[in-house]
Amino acid sequence: MKTKLVFFIILLLVLISCSKKEIILELKSLDVPKELIGTWQWVFDYGGLSQIYYTPQSVGMSVKIQFDANHIYKYFENDDLRSQAEFIIEKKQSVSCPDSALIISHIPSSAKRIKYNDMDSLILVDERNQSHRYEHHYSRME
Repeated sequence: MKTKLVFFIILLLVLISCSKKEIILELKSLDVPKELIGTWQWVFDYGGLSQIYYTPQSVGMSVKIQFDANHIYKYFENDDLRSQAEFIIEKKQSVSCPDSALIISHIPSSAKRIKYNDMDSLILVDERNQSHRYEHHYSRME
């Protein structure tokens, strides 16, 4: 009787484990806009609850970011590579404006809405509530 019970439990475990479906979340990204590809020099940040203004001079460091066509993001402080990540771009409803927008995510910190003043001026807006939202302003280096 014990043998039959052990056999039944083993059989039940095998059937349960075989019936599980592996769920893989696949995040699909839009192609990287050619306007975004390149190296960008940080100019200033502005925002937050107190509407604070930060510059490379006020924080004592230079920051550069790079985006390439293969969805690779690189972050440099004082010319030292500090982080690298594979990002995704989606067109979806933005927290920071009423329209849908291009949102970049899977980069350090929060997702950001992509804006351009012109071809050489990039603004990344935090996708957070107003009291924690900053605009990060960059100028093209290449």
